Order: sequence, then C-alpha cells, then structure tokens
Amino acid sequence: MALKNAHPFLSKAAEAALKKRGFPNADVIMAWPKIVGPDLAKVTHPKSLSFPTHSRRDGTLTVVTGGAFALTLEMMRPVVLERVNLYFGYTAVTRLRIVQT
Repeated sequence: MALKNAHPFLSKAAEAALKKRGFPNADVIMAWPKIVGPDLAKVTHPKSLSFPTHSRRDGTLTVVTGGAFALTLEMMRPVVLERVNLYFGYTAVTRLRIVQT
C-alpha cells in the first residue's frame, strides 16, 4: 500500500531527473525495448537526448552499450534512428552518439 501512495512522487522525481538528461518524460526510457526491440534493448540503453535551443527536432540521442557491441550498434545506426523517429512520429533525432562502457 505504501508503494502505491509513493508512486506519484517517484514518477515526478524520475521525470525531473530525466528532464535534466533531455528526455521530455520517461516514455522513451520505458518504451526502449519496444522502440529498438528486446534483443537490442538488452545490450543498450538511452542515456540522454539533446536538442538545439528552442527546438524539438534534429536532436542527438546518446546510447550506452558495452564495448564489444559498439561496432554492431554503429552499423545499426540508420535502423535505430528510424525506429526512434517512428516512435516520436517525426524526425526528432538525427544523430546517434554511442558511448562504450
């Protein structure tokens, strides 16, 4: 019961933290497996999303992955960008920055 009561507070706190990383809300994080598929979601996760000032287009999505998978993700760049933009419904993201861990 206490978790149910805390849910709105946690959602607001998470949303504030995600906004600092450029995500307008938690939707992209929560929908990541649906956006890129479950296999790709297992080895990647979105870290941040940035846009030019006063715009929600031509953004840069930073994705984290293990070092061994980075080359594969680089080759999948067009597919990932297409899937992310399909999710948004417009060309929100034009650059994919890959960070190896």
